[in-house]
Amino acid sequence: MKTLASLLSWTISQLQAWPNSREVRTLETEAFAEDQFHFKVRTYLPEPFQLQIRFYYNRGHLDYSYQLFNGDPILRWDNKEDVFRIT
Repeated sequence: MKTLASLLSWTISQLQAWPNSREVRTLETEAFAEDQFHFKVRTYLPEPFQLQIRFYYNRGHLDYSYQLFNGDPILRWDNKEDVFRIT
């Protein structure tokens, strides 16, 4: 899955197959180059919860973030490096 279409299609099909998912929407897609793109999808869970997923693919590296919310953020996780500064 190294194209926007293939990764987006896989993500949507996984969410649609999940029993807790009621509806899946694509919120954003942007291709910067054939091997560099991002997209954001949201699935609606049992009220009042929603799960949002964002993938950013850049020449073989995939960054992701997931956020669970109910109008306000509840939980967020990702694979970005944390930057600590000591002053």
